[in-house]
Amino acid sequence: MHALLDLTLTLSRLPGIGTKSAKRIAYFLLEEPKLAEHLITQIQQVAKEIHSCDTCGAYFDSDACPYCAITRRQAEILCVIERPMDIFAIEALGIFQGRYHVLGGALSPMTGVGPEQLRIDSLKNRITNENIAEIIIATNLNIEGDATAYYLDQILQPFQIKVTRLATGLSAGSYLEYADKESLARSFQDRRIF
Repeated sequence: MHALLDLTLTLSRLPGIGTKSAKRIAYFLLEEPKLAEHLITQIQQVAKEIHSCDTCGAYFDSDACPYCAITRRQAEILCVIERPMDIFAIEALGIFQGRYHVLGGALSPMTGVGPEQLRIDSLKNRITNENIAEIIIATNLNIEGDATAYYLDQILQPFQIKVTRLATGLSAGSYLEYADKESLARSFQDRRIF
């Protein structure tokens, strides 16, 4: 039973899964050993084949990051997001053709996440080395995302580039990954200068 308890505790650490759900999943996997084996194989495959781009921070499974390697993307516009999964929400819109920069989270003093834990230095390097004309700050519309956006606006002022933030077509406290396409599209189109 020790192994089952360990599995339950590990599953409960996943986002959106509480203790009860973790216990149900653990027992379900015991009852469906073929599914459990398939899940193990898929997790190992993802760990082996998925890479994080050194430039933008996106995940990819090919030889080169598709967001950095595709030359038809607008290289002078950089969309700054918190997590790699935010790219999928934005790409689903089909309206943004620039490049991305993943911060790796948002400022959160309560959980010990400061500027040093985020990919802010690499963002500054990209602005200098890639001739960036506009930064779109697309952090989540919650306390941490807003704090991160305002912090970025302050530190990017010396670069004298256009800095915009997604419009408030998204509801306060929302996450990009859960936003409906229409609201997210409107947020991009109506973005405002800081």
